[in-house]
Formats: sequence, structure tokens, C-alpha cells
Amino acid sequence: MSRYLNHFLIALALAGGVAVPWLSGSSFTATLMSQIAIAAVFSVSFNLMWGTTGLLSFGHALYFGAGAFTVMHLTRMVNDGGLAVPIALLPAAGGLCGLVLGLVLGSVATRRGGIAFAMITMGLGELAFSLSQTLKGTFGGESGISADRTQGPEMFGLTFGPYLQAYYLILAWALLCLGMMYYLTKTPLGRIATAVRDNPERAGFLQFDPYVVRLMMYVAASVFAGIAGGLSSLLYEIVTVEALSLNISSNVVLMSVIGGTGHFFGPVMGASLVTWLQSTLSDHSEAWLFYYGIFFVAMIVFAPGGLAGIWVGAVRMLTGQNRLAALRAVAGRALRLAPLVMGAVLAIELAYRASVVSTRGTELHLFGAITLDAANLWSWSVPGLCLAAGIWLLAAGRRGARKPEDRA
Repeated sequence: MSRYLNHFLIALALAGGVAVPWLSGSSFTATLMSQIAIAAVFSVSFNLMWGTTGLLSFGHALYFGAGAFTVMHLTRMVNDGGLAVPIALLPAAGGLCGLVLGLVLGSVATRRGGIAFAMITMGLGELAFSLSQTLKGTFGGESGISADRTQGPEMFGLTFGPYLQAYYLILAWALLCLGMMYYLTKTPLGRIATAVRDNPERAGFLQFDPYVVRLMMYVAASVFAGIAGGLSSLLYEIVTVEALSLNISSNVVLMSVIGGTGHFFGPVMGASLVTWLQSTLSDHSEAWLFYYGIFFVAMIVFAPGGLAGIWVGAVRMLTGQNRLAALRAVAGRALRLAPLVMGAVLAIELAYRASVVSTRGTELHLFGAITLDAANLWSWSVPGLCLAAGIWLLAAGRRGARKPEDRA
């Protein structure tokens, strides 16, 4: 039953991805979902190395940025009339760039695994970022390079200028890439890569060269990262050296960890949540990066399996025999945590408004009816009471969960 539930929810997500931007009629919704689709391809390509092969890379932005700059330069050639290729096909060039770079650089990086591999990829990424700032003719410096995705040969009568056309182009590429990566994990190569991740020495005894397996998966991940970068360049119509930065590489690591590297769709879930938080939470709170860090630490400590692990546990709970008791336990725990979370959020928001970096004044408006002032000492009693109530409820819940003989 859990398998059918998963298939139903995947189909529901696909239907939502197709219908929601069209039904909303909002350019913001279409742009946000385009960002999510690109981030999903990028994070799953990273997980081909880490989750499937056991290679933790801190330089995956190298291939994302290289694909983005390649597609952007080709788009400019199309705009100038020097290349008669539909814009919709250009992301494939980003994948080709990732293929070439992955073969060249991966032949060096994949000779070692573990921490050595992570340090090599970080060094390669920093080298590429440094070169991008030096070669301004190719990378445009801090201002980057730009082009127009609407100027070029039409494909099926589409210019991809309207936001909905651009979104469905990105969605089509994203579904194609995700399908290919999913199929790759089910092939013998994907199975052998998992074996190399778990025990490379034993895989070698079985006549599988760990170096060759790592290189092939590294190249595959580079190809799809390049495609993701190409899609990003078409969406924003501009690429800067930031696309090659360590910030992009670290962000994809966070997406994969939050989503769960042990499941194929875990990075998709992580990419969706992180992209949504970055696009919406920053409009409502100056402390969004602080929440982001807390959320990441909480996921590592309390849910090391990521969002996918939580989802798998929820499906098992809903399909188990004691589902009602499990639901009551989860609901009770959520109610006990609610005052603690609310108190922490209020304290953080007041602290930010009391700091010199705040640009929103000292007042915090809640639900349009309640106003707390960081300059007023009595306003701080509200988060204090919430925190105290949350701590008391958690302690009471732990006492209630003890066995009678333990209490004695």
C-alpha cells in the first residue's frame, strides 16, 4: 500500500507542477517553480556522487557555472545571428560542457575518495572561481554576461519570452533529466556505484575498478549539473561569476542533506523547500539565514534521514496497524513543541529588531492585531512565557512517558 501511496503522491506532484503556474497566473509562482525545477536537477546530480557513489564534492558549482556560461555565450551567438539553433535546445550544450570538464577534471579527482576527494574538488572549484574573476572577457567580471532568450529561431511557434513558456521549457528539461538520473541509479552501473560507496575494496575483488566507476558517475553528475546551469542562464538571462562560487556548491550540499541523501527524491524535496525558503522567507524576516542554519542543524541532529526519511516514516505510520495511536503521539508532541518554537521565533525576531542591522524598526506586528516592541521590556515577557510553557510541556510529556516502575 505504501508503494501505491508514493506513486499517487508523485503523480499528484507532477500534476501540480504542470497546473499550478497556469492556474495561478502569477509570474512569481512560475519563476519560483522554475527555480525549484533547476535546483532539483542540480541537487539530484550532486547526489549521484554523494548519495549513490559516496563522493562528497565541494566544487559541484564548477559544472553548474560552466554550463551556464556556455549556454549564455551560445545564446548571444543566436541573438547575433551567428548560430541558427532554437534556444530550447541550448541546455544540451551545457551538459556537453559538463561532460568534457567532468572527464578532464574527474580523471584526477576520482583517483582518491573520502576527505581527499572533497578537498580536491574544493580546490578545483576555487581555481575555477579565481579564473572567472581574472578572465573578464569570457566571464564578464562581477557584472557577468547577458543575452535574450526570445531572439532566435522559434520552436513550435514558441518564443519562450512569456514566463509560462519559459517555465514549461524548464519543466520539460527537468523531468527529462530526473527521469534519466533515476534510470541511471537502477542500471548495473548505479548498483555497482552503491557497492563502491559501501566497500570499494570488496568491489575491487569482484573485478570492478572503483576508479572507473567513480569517474563514470562523476561525469554523469557533471553532465546534469551543466544542464541545470544552462537552464538557469535561460531563466535569468544573465550569468555572473557567482554561479561558480563556493556558495553555490555549499548550497547544493545543504539541499541534499536536508532532503535526505539515502533516497533518490530526497534532494528534490530538499531543493524545493530550500528554494522556497530563500525566495519567500527572506521577504518576511531579516533573520531568515539564522532560521536556515537552525533548521539544517535540527535536521542533522533529529532527522539524519532528511525529509525523505521523515516521509518514509510517515508512510509506514499511516499504513501500519497502530496508526491511530501513532497519530495521537505525533499530534501530542507537536502541540508540546508549538509554544517552544513560537517563543524561540519571537525572541529571535525581537533580538534582530533590537540590533543595529535592522531596517524594519523595533516593532514586530503579529496577525495584524498584536504589536511587540523590542525597546519595551514587557514585550520580551511574551517569548519568555512561551519558552517557559514549552519547556514545562516537554518535561511533563517526558514524565508521562515514563513507565510506572521507572517513576518509583
